[in-house]
Amino acid sequence: MLQPCPGGKVKWEDRRVITIGQLARYAGVSVKTIRVYHDKGLLPEPDRDASGYRRYGAKDAIDLIKIRTLAEAGVPLARIRDLRSATDEELQQALCEIEDELTVRIRDLRTTRGRLRRLAAGQLSPLPTEVDTHLEHLADWGFTPTSRAAATCAVPLSTSQAV
Repeated sequence: MLQPCPGGKVKWEDRRVITIGQLARYAGVSVKTIRVYHDKGLLPEPDRDASGYRRYGAKDAIDLIKIRTLAEAGVPLARIRDLRSATDEELQQALCEIEDELTVRIRDLRTTRGRLRRLAAGQLSPLPTEVDTHLEHLADWGFTPTSRAAATCAVPLSTSQAV
């Protein structure tokens, strides 16, 4: 039910006072994203006011920020939906797992960034560090510079065929 407020504004008795556009701006997502979350069952569809507008409250904003944070972490929407009904203990366990997965992804991305920087600097080939280390030791084992260069060129070919 609507009630008058100071300044001529109107508020809902249940404190649902913001529109979908305002909620989107607060949470840093698009209106379309909120509608997708409604369709996927991640965010409950709120009641509408007399004009047909969806009205959201603080709990909706908090829930949306939680959903957005999990989505940004790469959690699939189906898993987010399952986590919404999880117990506190299950949620904490899942958050620890998600953090561990992010840690691995960050480590892998840093390794890739390092290879890209070496490639940009004209150093080595874009090979994994362990392969580069192995190739550097070829001279110690008596391989000539020509055979080392051939091995450097052959490794990417043999790696791509193995996949």
